[in-house]
Amino acid sequence: MPSIRKTVASTLYNLALEDTSVVAMTADLAESVGFDKIREKLPNQFVEAGIAEQELMSMAAGFSLSGKKPVVGSYAAFHPGRNWDQLRTSVCYNHTPVRIISSHYGLSVGGDGATHQCLEYLALTLCLPHLRVLVPFNTESAVWCTEQMITEDYHPTVLFQPRMEHKAELDKVELGEITNNGFVFLKSEEEAKALVISAGLISEESLKAYEDEDTPCDLVFMVDLTSYDQEKLAKLIYSYSKIIIVEEHQEFGGIGSLLFGLMARYKLARDIRHVCIRKEFGKSARVGKDLWPKYHIDTQTIKQHILD
Repeated sequence: MPSIRKTVASTLYNLALEDTSVVAMTADLAESVGFDKIREKLPNQFVEAGIAEQELMSMAAGFSLSGKKPVVGSYAAFHPGRNWDQLRTSVCYNHTPVRIISSHYGLSVGGDGATHQCLEYLALTLCLPHLRVLVPFNTESAVWCTEQMITEDYHPTVLFQPRMEHKAELDKVELGEITNNGFVFLKSEEEAKALVISAGLISEESLKAYEDEDTPCDLVFMVDLTSYDQEKLAKLIYSYSKIIIVEEHQEFGGIGSLLFGLMARYKLARDIRHVCIRKEFGKSARVGKDLWPKYHIDTQTIKQHILD
């Protein structure tokens, strides 16, 4: 199966080859976040901070203010989980264009267990001023997000990448006008009353429901969670009687909260279903995706909401 994490890594390496100001920085996780090739082939563009995520973010802010393009990578549980203070003050408050790769989010981390299954990754970042939040769902969107991250020269940017591979079916989804919209819209052949909205790896569950003829629905993949076309998405939401929001995240602070705010702003009252984690911690599992049915964020749950 294709991997968002490997796609981000290869795209970043190619961009670093072209631009010597790109510097990959990590906290003893080069292989896990995809910086090992830069470490091996471009050692002058690599910094190892050790197990010190707070120092890593502070150093990145300094590199950025010195004219470099730092790309800092670690696990979401530590980054921004552990270095949120440095992200807030040294990076976001100062408009410092640090590029952040936050890896291994959600239940799909699997065997690393509850402490590493960051289910609050969007709550920690969407609340911060000036921070652009990107969540690719397939290979093409991973390339787009990585390129967007490197070309952003004013605001800091965080790109969230999952540990696990995604199903190849997601790669059949074309991005279309992603640069203008910030999201991808799929319309079914049948007239649909329900609109399913999701982001990231869990989008493969939404796609399964979309492809089932018994559960007609249209589908939105959120990619740029801070720079998307709010008016266009609001008009889409207005066209449906039922909205189903699907995320591998806690109930509060994720795309649910983001879209509830959008609907309140545009005065949209709808039948809304929120498929998410209900203020629980995760569990260990050999295959992370096996946890999705346990926490009721799987295809079957989505289909039940469509038909209900």
